Amino acid sequence: MKSKDIKVMLALVLTVCIILLALLLIIMNINKPGEGSREGIENFVPNEMSEEEYEQMYEEDGDYFVKRNKEAHITKQEYNGAKVCVQQYVDLLTKTNASNYDENGNRSKEKIYQVLDKQYIENNNITEENVLEKVKEVEKSVLLTIIEMNNLKQNQEENSQQVESLAVHALLQSIQDYSIVQDIYLIVQIDKTNLTFSIQPLENIKDIEEININNNITSIEANDNNQFKYAVTTDEDIVAEYINTYKRLILVHPEYIYQRLDEQYRKENFSNLQEFKKYVEENKEIINQIRVEDYQVDNTNPEYTQYTCFDQFGNYYIFNEVSAMNYNIILS
Repeated sequence: MKSKDIKVMLALVLTVCIILLALLLIIMNINKPGEGSREGIENFVPNEMSEEEYEQMYEEDGDYFVKRNKEAHITKQEYNGAKVCVQQYVDLLTKTNASNYDENGNRSKEKIYQVLDKQYIENNNITEENVLEKVKEVEKSVLLTIIEMNNLKQNQEENSQQVESLAVHALLQSIQDYSIVQDIYLIVQIDKTNLTFSIQPLENIKDIEEININNNITSIEANDNNQFKYAVTTDEDIVAEYINTYKRLILVHPEYIYQRLDEQYRKENFSNLQEFKKYVEENKEIINQIRVEDYQVDNTNPEYTQYTCFDQFGNYYIFNEVSAMNYNIILS
């Protein structure tokens, strides 16, 4: 065989090896743990676990969300428990929820009555018959977006609290365009032993700092409608929570997202809130379509966990999480 033929053959073999190596690297990157395509991320359903399992998972010290530099500590367990309870309450208020009607098509008033706080019922002369006149129903299914949460019994010894009392500020938003259906303030009380809860709807509240509580209930008796289970959150759940909250708030309350932007990033890119609102208005169409195609999780920094989301347009969104609901945002 001529030397020229040998050189051609070697070149072909080398080319094939390079192609095979490139394919191998691509396959390894696709299957890398913690990354990959995440279809339907907005519709995630968290797994359920007992309180004991949940506490074992989140027993590390310092797992707190600090609101406005106050010592109002919110743990991941408190946040997720309260969100589950508020979602159950909103579902009971929803007129289009088929499970809220009996076999004859009559609206079940008992279900709503059973999740309301007993002192709230007494103070407002609520009965099963008039309960629908005392609460604000929801016309159709909505999205629940938690904005703020405060612990109302933060001065008590943690081990002595069987019942947690949490102030919650949330938005009920249209599934179609994120427009605000209701802006709600609630007190959620959670019995950690019985895994039960009660809800106290609040009116004429403009700031979560206005909310206080005076009752000292020690337990919440279980009934057919006030029981719940804690939800365990995975990295995928956290990514979904952050990107969905970003989308829902930036279009209706951009000031909330502006406040969460990383301080250095905000100074370098937006001189003030009005400039940020202009950016949102100019990119509204893209924001409405954001879909997470991929994400990465970085736990190497001891001060926070970094979640980086990539959308279908090639943009990225970085969420630096210190603890539950305590995070800042960097945009591409």
